Amino acid sequence: MGKEKGFTLVELLVAMAISGIVVAAVYTAFVTQQKSYTVQNQVAETQQNARVGLDLIAREVRMAGYGQPTWALPADTDGDGDNESVTDPVTVVDGGGGTDRVTVIGCFDPAPPTLSEALISGATTLKVTSASVFDNINNKDNIFIGGFENAKVTNKSGTTLTIDTDPNTSGNQGTVRSYNIGDEVSPVRAITYYVEDDTMRRDENTGAGGQPLAENIEGLQITYANKIANISVFARSRESDPTYRDATHGDHYRRRMLISNVNVRNLLYKIEEE
Repeated sequence: MGKEKGFTLVELLVAMAISGIVVAAVYTAFVTQQKSYTVQNQVAETQQNARVGLDLIAREVRMAGYGQPTWALPADTDGDGDNESVTDPVTVVDGGGGTDRVTVIGCFDPAPPTLSEALISGATTLKVTSASVFDNINNKDNIFIGGFENAKVTNKSGTTLTIDTDPNTSGNQGTVRSYNIGDEVSPVRAITYYVEDDTMRRDENTGAGGQPLAENIEGLQITYANKIANISVFARSRESDPTYRDATHGDHYRRRMLISNVNVRNLLYKIEEE
């Protein structure tokens, strides 16, 4: 009877040991890569949230002052629930070590309505291509006509707006010059940015309150001097990482800070003109 071929017990044990080592190495590599992917994804999401908020704030701070009327606009600059009369194109309320609030005044719509009919000097009504953006008649919408003069909207009927170019004088005052079809009629807004419950919010001060802009935002710090705004946005990851510890906060969230220095161009231009 011939010898039977096969593996000895020792050979099987050696093979199982080698296989176990290989599987363990592959599993360790997989776990490491998965963790690295998760961390990178959290960091990217955190940076994206901060960038969304910072980019819009920077854009509107940069445009502040364009189309601003000589009269005050109502805005809740300090978060107490009451509107203040705002005359500065950029108003920063220091959070006293916490998060700041900033209110900017100007024309921020990238594609505002235009005149659908020409205007003659002294006109107190005008027709626009779309009146949907003028929805705050109770507080009197403010507009900037043709890049030249301001007015308050005192009534809206369809696409026809009744305007007053001098609210300090009784009765509706008309335009001081004529305008052509296609001239822009831009809404003038007082917009407040702030952080509440780890969410950055944007409030157009029309009574609807602050609308969510970016989540997982812990802070907003702004300094404003010499027509230059320094804006810092602080964001944290959506989920905690038990294997990571933040040395400053003592928790397990990853954090990022984005900074932008913004020249308020319209105000710089006015200074140069003077």
